Amino acid sequence: MRLEATADNVSIVLLGAFNPKIFHPAWLAMHGLISPEQADDADVVIVHSDITQFTAAYMTFDINSGQFVIKCDTIHKDVIRDLVLAAFGEHLPHTPVWRLGINRSISFSCGSDDIRNKFGTLLAPKIPWGPWGSELEQSMSEDGHHGGMIRLIMRQLPRPDGLSGHIQADIRPGPGERSNVIADINNHFAFRDADETIGSVDAMEILFDRWQASMEGAENIVDGLMATMEDLK
Repeated sequence: MRLEATADNVSIVLLGAFNPKIFHPAWLAMHGLISPEQADDADVVIVHSDITQFTAAYMTFDINSGQFVIKCDTIHKDVIRDLVLAAFGEHLPHTPVWRLGINRSISFSCGSDDIRNKFGTLLAPKIPWGPWGSELEQSMSEDGHHGGMIRLIMRQLPRPDGLSGHIQADIRPGPGERSNVIADINNHFAFRDADETIGSVDAMEILFDRWQASMEGAENIVDGLMATMEDLK
């Protein structure tokens, strides 16, 4: 990337029909998906038939009957890919999965609040908003908190790889320093309708085939945003 990210995380999201109470750290360890030591050290919030939430090693799990989510820092991205491929490709292949999200969330600093304001104005101009836009523009020169763009979502449809789904970028101010920006990139893949889905084969094939391209594509989108921001300095 053009700039050093202040945070860089990935997640895999599956939509389907799940049994949350199966996904216990001990179950993962029993199947060799994490080590026994990682299972023993896991921070379990809840394991229930309706919802399961826990952190094991560097991975966060959040599962309910309709959604499976696993997150980690990008450094460990291939580990969660392999875990999901093994869990649903080898141990739970009959679990219906009809949607897949390969997501990357990258935070970076614009360097100053002034540059971030210019960046937001470039992405969401105030002129089309008429008199209210003029009021917003005046507020930008004031000290302290002010108005302006708080969120922008762009979607690519159809997908360039010909698969069903879309690519979506969601950009917004980040927490902490007022110069921070977060860009969430969602690679969304759709398969069959829920009542037509049998097993997780389609989802696992796409996860395996499109993982690296999704990671690199997200980085390229954010790199383009960083280049635009740098031109404002």
